[in-house]
Amino acid sequence: MPRRVPRPPIPSPSPTHSLISKIEGPFNPQSSSPLFSTIPPEIRNKIFSFALYSYDNKSRPYPDGTYFSRPGYRYHQGISTALLEACKRIYTETHDLPISQNEHVFWCSSSRGPPGRSFCDKPSGYFERFTVEQRAAVVQVHLFTQLFWLEGSAFDNFCNIQDIHLRYLKITVRHADWWHWESNKPLLLRHEWMDKLKLLLKLGTLDVELETMERDKDQMEAIVKNLFQRQIPVAYSRTLTTHGNPIFRERYMGTSTYDNRIYYSSQSNRWTAGRPSHAPEDLPYVVSTIRWTAEALN
Repeated sequence: MPRRVPRPPIPSPSPTHSLISKIEGPFNPQSSSPLFSTIPPEIRNKIFSFALYSYDNKSRPYPDGTYFSRPGYRYHQGISTALLEACKRIYTETHDLPISQNEHVFWCSSSRGPPGRSFCDKPSGYFERFTVEQRAAVVQVHLFTQLFWLEGSAFDNFCNIQDIHLRYLKITVRHADWWHWESNKPLLLRHEWMDKLKLLLKLGTLDVELETMERDKDQMEAIVKNLFQRQIPVAYSRTLTTHGNPIFRERYMGTSTYDNRIYYSSQSNRWTAGRPSHAPEDLPYVVSTIRWTAEALN
């Protein structure tokens, strides 16, 4: 048989430029508008900022009992960008705000995110659609990630995305993201993925949010204490440390069933495949968040 020649990888499309690169002046300074002639710039900028924050779309709630519905994430998000169409001056002052001030959220893997979200588990495909200016404006990313994604090549690929120089990264490991949680195995988190963070050249803050049911809180607390002692070397002779950052802890009542295929049995104190024979009750969950911030190495 002839030897198969592997196909070369398909190169990512070159990013285009935003409209801002094509706007030529001079344009109307809108001096007759009170927005520019009366309101101080610092107040005007706050107004623009508030107008372009993402918001909960109450008409599109996340269903209960799904992997992606949890405190702070109960609805699809919306951003009203009509302000950018008002005039050229407003566009030049606000064009990157929807990108820079809102977090970019991914559910890794594909079965754990809201339906209808393109590239919800593929950050590279999501950012490939961005223009040059939009890529440069990205500041914060939030990954809800199963551990196989975080500890495997997928996270490596994320850290290697070109021209995305985020300053803030949040990683959330939910109860159903731990290795073999549905088999009631002990909690386990490896650390090798942290070595990849040096590829994020401008990273200044890292939050790691760990969640589990109250039954396993002692296991998670041991992992939290271990992580809290770690220092993470990153680019430009800096290190991420937890110095001066307290561990933030909270508790909430959450689902005891996931996607109608697995449920928690209070009688056996175990997760069990199938559907419960009675109405499910909420479970107590515990959450701990560790923050690292960048410091220069001595």
